[in-house]
Amino acid sequence: MLELWAYLNRPIRQALVHVGQCSYANRGRGIQPGSTDSKELRGNGMWIGPLPENLSLIETSTAVQDVFAPAVFGGAGKWNVRPCGHCGAGR
Repeated sequence: MLELWAYLNRPIRQALVHVGQCSYANRGRGIQPGSTDSKELRGNGMWIGPLPENLSLIETSTAVQDVFAPAVFGGAGKWNVRPCGHCGAGR
């Protein structure tokens, strides 16, 4: 089963979509030391996931823009959603 995660970076309004096994995602724990809770807002953003595996990058982008980002950070607005350059999730 392919597990997708998105990291929402609040200051630059960008979400990177990763495969859960990606070394940068680490199943929602990321690469920061001591990061263990994917649902906790830390510093610049937070991890969301696992996402439904059947979502395309366009559907993931819509979900981030319309559901996740407003729920986490309040307000609507344009977010740049793209696949991780390392694992290529969502391509």
